[in-house]
Amino acid sequence: MENINWICKSDTINNSIVWSCRPKNIENFESSSDKMIGVKVSLKNVSTGGILADGTEGTIIKVATDSQPYLVARIDTPDVIWWYKQDELKFPSSETLLCLSELAGADQHPNSPGCLMTMNGTDWFVPKIPGNKNKRNAKIAKLNDTYYMGVMYEKQMLYTSKDAKNWQAVDKDIFTDVHAMGLITYKNKLYIGVYDRGFYSTSDGNNWTKIDIYASHLMEMRIINDNLYLVNRYTISQFDETTNTSKQISPMFHAGGNSSINHLRYDSDTKTYLAICSTPDQGDPQAKLFYWSNDLVNWNKSTGTWRTGKYAGFYNLTNAFGKWWATGGDSSLLVCSEDGGKTWNEIKAPVNSYGILFSFNNILTYWGQDDPANMFFSTTDGKNWQKVVKPNLLMNNGFLSQVSIM
Repeated sequence: MENINWICKSDTINNSIVWSCRPKNIENFESSSDKMIGVKVSLKNVSTGGILADGTEGTIIKVATDSQPYLVARIDTPDVIWWYKQDELKFPSSETLLCLSELAGADQHPNSPGCLMTMNGTDWFVPKIPGNKNKRNAKIAKLNDTYYMGVMYEKQMLYTSKDAKNWQAVDKDIFTDVHAMGLITYKNKLYIGVYDRGFYSTSDGNNWTKIDIYASHLMEMRIINDNLYLVNRYTISQFDETTNTSKQISPMFHAGGNSSINHLRYDSDTKTYLAICSTPDQGDPQAKLFYWSNDLVNWNKSTGTWRTGKYAGFYNLTNAFGKWWATGGDSSLLVCSEDGGKTWNEIKAPVNSYGILFSFNNILTYWGQDDPANMFFSTTDGKNWQKVVKPNLLMNNGFLSQVSIM
């Protein structure tokens, strides 16, 4: 049998139970187009059983009954299950893609690529993308069977690909001479935030709808508990896809000026929201840069021990091995929280260098900037770090400073 970790929910449509599922390790997976309808049977009619999906978290198991493969899922009682013929199902894709972009010191590293990708964390490749080789702050998403990439500081800011290796520019006036501030797929539509122009959405990649929402200070878009949130530097808003509007739900709990809310995440174990920030109070060792909330409205300052230097800020908020991780500037290079962001403490980074951090396919990677050829490290348990060689060969001593994962 093949075990697949899923998060599932069920709805009743036309007197039938409809299951909507996504792989547990894909944070931004939208599954409404892959709903699965089945017929109820008794457990005694299935020759192979097990502990199955219960509507929140669990395991869906593929089994074989009378030479016919079935997908089995528990509904609400131990003796009632649902089964589905294998050829009647459309399994949600578990394909993922990681993109590293924006070459630091591009003038000093003319032979280093400005973009690096992998679909499994092991086999890295340099994609072929027109325009500037150095892709600035690239963001990636996928709609239907097409990959999309939004970039900054180029004539054309949007690109598409069928295989993630060969890309072509989207030749539309709305995407010319502007910057992509955010890119995400949500409820079967692709949304892109455009500097000075607001938002655009599409369901087919050809026809685009203008959405009048401010996007110029957009830090990121994040799907949490099936809701889309817009992190707009100082505040957090919730997007309503039925009216194409957004509503501010968090107060302006961080300072203005050069400060910002850099990331928003959710810890499903502690049921808390996490936010990490930058502050203009450079050099303040007591700068408040971590916050947590139960409702996205009332925020609490996190406690713990960390240091800030001239560049007071934390980035790359990442969940791995039951903990939360983030990278800092020139003092605390790596911090960790084990209680859903309520407490943060500095831990020893694998190398003494500012770097980017990302978790991909159960591997946590830290890439130092000062000497990238010798500062690419990964861990599979959060304790023991090992040097990674393959990406450095492709990077040719360059360093990429932005990460995007779909």
